[in-house]
Amino acid sequence: VADLAASGTLASQAEAPPLNLALAVDVSGSMSGDKILAARRTALALARALTARDRLTIVAFNHHARTLLDACHMDDMGHEVASLAIEGLTADGNTNLWDGWVLAGERVALAMSRDARATHRVLLLSDGQANNGVTDPQELGRHAAEALARGIITSAVGIGDDYDEHVLGGMAESGGGRLHDAEHATEIGEVVLGELREGRARSEEHTSELQSRGL
Repeated sequence: VADLAASGTLASQAEAPPLNLALAVDVSGSMSGDKILAARRTALALARALTARDRLTIVAFNHHARTLLDACHMDDMGHEVASLAIEGLTADGNTNLWDGWVLAGERVALAMSRDARATHRVLLLSDGQANNGVTDPQELGRHAAEALARGIITSAVGIGDDYDEHVLGGMAESGGGRLHDAEHATEIGEVVLGELREGRARSEEHTSELQSRGL
């Protein structure tokens, strides 16, 4: 689980490449109560910290996935629309984490050509309790590695005390990103945003490593 310092994050935003970011937010029944509140809080913090240079996609998933916001520039109007979408998230149903991650990745991929300088990211916000679709951690990790090879990094925020670190951590590691703990970071938005803005160097480094391992 990553424990990053937020110091200097805001000061470096102007030099960092823009973000093409998709939030894949788990809204299944296991996320009810404090978990969905933590997911909303984290998503709102991230959305509010993005600038007009950045694009944000929001995907909500339970037994199926749906796009609530699609590669929207985070200007004043974008912030307003994103906040409304996030505040309206409610939890019910089963957990098809696979569909949520795939849809988020597809939307990021479609937006990649709009800004060649951008860093392309999927961030899962979930307790990792997948019970529909692809649920095998190794297979999920393999697909995250394939997305990384195409330039899309996967990171995750574990929600709740009982989140599945094996599933979420495996996807983040294979996908070139990091796993964050929503309960352990006081300023979770700045902490996660600091990692998301690290740039393409990390993506290229992990791609080379995975290729050398034959993944």
